[in-house]
Amino acid sequence: MMKTSRKLHRLTGIIFLVWFAAMGLSGIVLNHPDLIDGIDLARDIIPGDYEYTRWDRASFRGGLKVGEGELIFGEAGVWRVVHEAQSSTAQPPENFNQGLSDSAYLRDVRAVVMDDAAGTLYAGTRGGLYKREVTERGGQWSPVEVDGGHEPVVDLVRTPGSLVVLTRSHVYRVMDEAPGEFTQITPPRKIGPEETESLFRLIFEMHSGHTWGLAGRLLVDFIGLATLFFTITGGWFWWKRKKKKLATGAGGKLARKGLKLHIKAGLWLAPLLFFVALTGILQRPPFLIAIASVEYPNSYYPGVRDPNPWYDKLRKALYDPSSGTLLISTADGVFEGGLSGDREFDPIEFTPPISVMGATAFQMVEGARMPTILVGSMSGMYLWDRKTGLFVDFFTGQPSTSQYGPPVGDNMITGAWKRGGRWLWGEYDKGMGTVPARPLWRGPKRVQRNHMPMPAELSDGGRISLWHALFELHNGRMFAFILGWWSWVAVPVGGLLFMTGTVSGIMLRLGRGKNKKSRCTQ
Repeated sequence: MMKTSRKLHRLTGIIFLVWFAAMGLSGIVLNHPDLIDGIDLARDIIPGDYEYTRWDRASFRGGLKVGEGELIFGEAGVWRVVHEAQSSTAQPPENFNQGLSDSAYLRDVRAVVMDDAAGTLYAGTRGGLYKREVTERGGQWSPVEVDGGHEPVVDLVRTPGSLVVLTRSHVYRVMDEAPGEFTQITPPRKIGPEETESLFRLIFEMHSGHTWGLAGRLLVDFIGLATLFFTITGGWFWWKRKKKKLATGAGGKLARKGLKLHIKAGLWLAPLLFFVALTGILQRPPFLIAIASVEYPNSYYPGVRDPNPWYDKLRKALYDPSSGTLLISTADGVFEGGLSGDREFDPIEFTPPISVMGATAFQMVEGARMPTILVGSMSGMYLWDRKTGLFVDFFTGQPSTSQYGPPVGDNMITGAWKRGGRWLWGEYDKGMGTVPARPLWRGPKRVQRNHMPMPAELSDGGRISLWHALFELHNGRMFAFILGWWSWVAVPVGGLLFMTGTVSGIMLRLGRGKNKKSRCTQ
């Protein structure tokens, strides 16, 4: 057992030293996005295929017709579509980001809507709400305070006479006749002990420490620092021993002292190291697939709950003119209620499959003979008949009976837009697709690609925030150019190896203690 533990601990620690250190460091930084939200990198320096092509990687989330022109928006900002009657070829959209944050992290645009009467555009971004006057020549976007701050906005919805602003935790409404006067209409919600919540979300929060507030996040940061310490001290001792310099020089003595602390701290911190590794591997396939649709009783939540029952759970919203109600897609399902926000929203029991990562397209289909909602996420895209409750796969036309889809499906939707007589949508890996808007419910549909050229600022000079680059590293997707499909299991395999190294280190330490005690009694 001692020999096996020694080999496992040495092999996992030395071979995967850089990987473990990268996971520890990136985890710390990802826990504090505010510290690095202004740092960007060129996409072409990131290993693998991270440059924008065909409006992929969430660079397209939707569009909007503005007068005689059009706007499209996504992770890379807002772009104005140029129509030239004299030209027979489509022209790349023009930059329409003047005034938005220069940070790629904060510029990320989730929604753009138009107040036709006032001639004002509103854009919801990770950096907050912005507005822009359409009639103003050479104008630019200007920030708008909502409830005295600049919360990240996840969706905007036009309703008769008002604008609804959705953040990840609150719902606000501003009337057209009183621009700038935002009223919080976040509906009350009664959560009983018999209700259930997503196990995936709980594991995600536990992995980052958010379940226990700031103290939990700092504890996870400490575990990340400890991981760095263990990799450095273990690697240093191994190198000095290999070079036979443990007995000479200050470096050798320091390596021995480092190893003693490595052993003592490792024994005490092993449960925490094991916990962080386990919660990490459960967030990636194949373990993610097993828990994606699993829920747990609300009363079993291990942390301190935020007073706001919707905290960090709101994703998308729409206004249904047939019922005059607001529908909100959340991490706990879809809810429906009035615009006043004074009554609890009712959960809708049976909805189309939505990925655990949340809805990315959620809109009424204009011109449909019956109230129809388009629902898209990383699980795919569906048409939902509000009257009958029937929903079908947008691409195949096949009805679906399951409310739960895979975390990631064949069509990883990032957004959609009905542009005249055609539907346009974005897929994370395949880019923009388009089909005729009619017939709506029939399938399978013949998808066309490369519908719209990309501006050179994106295709040749796109930028990615440091936070997103580290996130791609932390979840293993950055290694897809080497591992291909196997990059999906890079994190689970790495986590299992980390746990193997942790357990073998404990066995090695306990085995040495027993041997020492045995020699003393003899």
